[in-house]
Amino acid sequence: MNQTCDRCASAIGAASRAGRVRHAIWGRHRRAGLAGPAVAMVLAVFLSAGCGGHGPASPGAASPGVTRVMTTVPGRPQHMTPLRAVRQASIPVPNLSWLTFYQGFVWVKRDDGFITRIDPRTNKPAGQVGAYTDQQHYCQGIGAGGGAIWSCSGSSITRIDPARMKIVATIPVGKAYDQGRLVFAHGHLWVITGTTGNQLTGIDAATNRPGPVITLPVGCTDLANLAPGTSAVWVLCPSFTPGASKVIKVDVAHHTIQGTLTLTALNGFATPTDLWTGSDRGLIRVDATTLQPMALFTRVNTGLDGDVAVDGDRVWVRSQDGFLYRIDASTDTVTEQIKPDNAPGGGSLLLATGSIWTTADDISYLLRLRTDS
Repeated sequence: MNQTCDRCASAIGAASRAGRVRHAIWGRHRRAGLAGPAVAMVLAVFLSAGCGGHGPASPGAASPGVTRVMTTVPGRPQHMTPLRAVRQASIPVPNLSWLTFYQGFVWVKRDDGFITRIDPRTNKPAGQVGAYTDQQHYCQGIGAGGGAIWSCSGSSITRIDPARMKIVATIPVGKAYDQGRLVFAHGHLWVITGTTGNQLTGIDAATNRPGPVITLPVGCTDLANLAPGTSAVWVLCPSFTPGASKVIKVDVAHHTIQGTLTLTALNGFATPTDLWTGSDRGLIRVDATTLQPMALFTRVNTGLDGDVAVDGDRVWVRSQDGFLYRIDASTDTVTEQIKPDNAPGGGSLLLATGSIWTTADDISYLLRLRTDS
């Protein structure tokens, strides 16, 4: 979640000039991303099913070669809300990056290798756990599930007992260092592995053993976060080559690829019905069953350093420039923008305890906001 040097005015423009965004341990920037010509996205999305993986594509996957065109939603937010009107707390956390929620606490991954536990009852840190990170052991990522908090050290996954605040297992797996979302589904933690990021490896929470390994058709960098009840895992695979970027839907229960779509996805959040993902053109809504792109929000975008979170019909979009937007999924309407007085940079996003939690990477604060603005 960390980018070199100071934040450029446009994250995508900076990435375009630099090629691939490199990481630095002690910066304050959260996200690694794709760069160069591959950031350009074709609005007509070509769908294909069963590309690579183990076994055939599922019967419900999209048909090969079908071209879909998205509905464009260019509207501005209906309402503007000052950040100060909805801010509940500002919590200083050094080198903060990714977020997860588990057993009543908010867990904040830090770029120095540690994880800070935040108690929502007091809005204060309530302990930390982790391992010191240097350039030989640097990694990104946090997740929760199966009785544990999961993070990483170098290319290994670390399992943390949330009650004892202790690392209880270190699992060598060859994790891609820039995967920030460690997703838990079907009793396993899912990790991007392989020399080119072309494998999706599960870690059994009951045994801490890696497996199964699902072969991906291309190299990938991250996963989409999942809403409760979402069975598929969505793999994000941006590429330097124009037209080669993919989003892959994986049935992890049966170890099969259900479908792929050609799309430069920078980050995302999946529900049982939709995938919401940022791209260079704006936020895109994809039908999770047909893999058909449904809507393109041209004035709302995560960019390289933002995030998405969904609660029912409320879709929250964190961005570097616009800070926070709310979309009504029932009407595909941008209903609100929450604006700060200054520019806190990009950040991760979490919906928990009836609040919005988001990191402000440039100022090293975790912000808690009301959702009923």
